[in-house]
This record gives sequence, C-alpha cells and structure tokens, in this order.
Amino acid sequence: MSTSCARPCAPPAPRPRSRRAGVSAIGWSSVIARPPMADGPSAADLALLDPDGTFALRLAEDRATLARLAGVLDAMETAGGQPDCLAAIELVAHRLAGAAGTFGHAAVSSAALDLEDQVIALRKGADNRPAVAGGLATLVGALDNAIGAGQGN
Repeated sequence: MSTSCARPCAPPAPRPRSRRAGVSAIGWSSVIARPPMADGPSAADLALLDPDGTFALRLAEDRATLARLAGVLDAMETAGGQPDCLAAIELVAHRLAGAAGTFGHAAVSSAALDLEDQVIALRKGADNRPAVAGGLATLVGALDNAIGAGQGN
C-alpha cells in the first residue's frame, strides 16, 4: 500500500494583505460580537480611562510630530530619495492605531492603521508616496477633530 497522495497537495492559502483582512479571514468578528465604537469617548468614559488628561496631551504631541514629519516627507520627495522619516511615521501611526482605539477615538485609530499599512508598503517598494502623504493629512485631520472634541469645541 502506497503512502503518497494520488493527487498533488493544494497550495497554501494566500496570506491576507493587511491586518484587517487577516481579522476577517480568521473570522474574529463573528467570534467577538461588539457594538460599533462611537466617534469619541463620553465624558464619563474619558474620566475613567484618562483621569488626568495625559492621553489628550499625547494626541496633541503626536499631531505635532506627524505634522513635522509630513514637512520632512514633502522636502524629501522634491529632493528625491527615500526619506528617513518613514520609520518614525510608521512608529507613531502604529502606536496611535492601538491606543486611540482603546481611548474610544475610532477615526484616529482607523486613519493611523491605514497610514501604517501605506508606509509599510512604501518601505517595501510600492510607488504610493501620494497615498502616504494623503494618509498623513487624514490622520492629522482626525487628530485635530479628536483634540477639538476633547476640548469641548
């Protein structure tokens, strides 16, 4: 009796292109039923999550850092070459993607995750520098909205 297959084995399943695709491919959304996240935390939730307001300060600091890095990215684009600031942009976006979601800022978290994915693709050789610049602008705008909402504007 032979132990080999009569037909070739199937190729491995393709890997998801992004973390979001990975979550839906795994089916976690059907396992963990959660209500959709609000645009921002309620005042009561924020008092519990961030009683001393340090996360709001971090949002403002990260916004200033990203605005500065956007200027560096623009300058590097006109000069040509690969900007050294991509790793810094990726790090700030990665940190915001998780932390902002924890503190109830869904728009910031989503924009940060999108920007992180775009930067990773650019660093791997994709020709998506305009998408990275647009993602930076989107994230800075989401941060402006979150900071304004936190100040009661």
